[in-house]
Amino acid sequence: MNDRSSNLPRIDAEEILQGIAEWVAIESPTSSADGVNAMADAVQARLKSLNLGVERMPGRDGYGDILKARTPWGGDEPGILVLCHMDTVHPIGTLGRNSFRREGDKVFGPGIYDMKGSAFIALYAHPHLIRQGKQSRLPVTLL
Repeated sequence: MNDRSSNLPRIDAEEILQGIAEWVAIESPTSSADGVNAMADAVQARLKSLNLGVERMPGRDGYGDILKARTPWGGDEPGILVLCHMDTVHPIGTLGRNSFRREGDKVFGPGIYDMKGSAFIALYAHPHLIRQGKQSRLPVTLL
């Protein structure tokens, strides 16, 4: 009997949680261009580590930058859009009162559930797909 799941690359929950925790530790309220840009630096580094070309567009009107990355496959046609934001509603200083913490099988911290957690998981899925030697039929744009 052939168990195909044993051939798949392992999804490491602790690795995912560590990455999310690093992003949660970056305070990035919408009103802080510096905070959002610090988050953009972390996301950009991760995108580059995945060998994705990254376009960074300066923020306007006092807001942080925008990142755009696209898979090298699928050509120029429209494809799959993964849309996330890097800011949070939590003001600077929130980490002093509500830092990242783990209580059993639950984790807490500003932005962990909203976009920082889901954005990290979206970026974690990309190399998992590549490690399987697969590509989506359509190009994937991460914005």
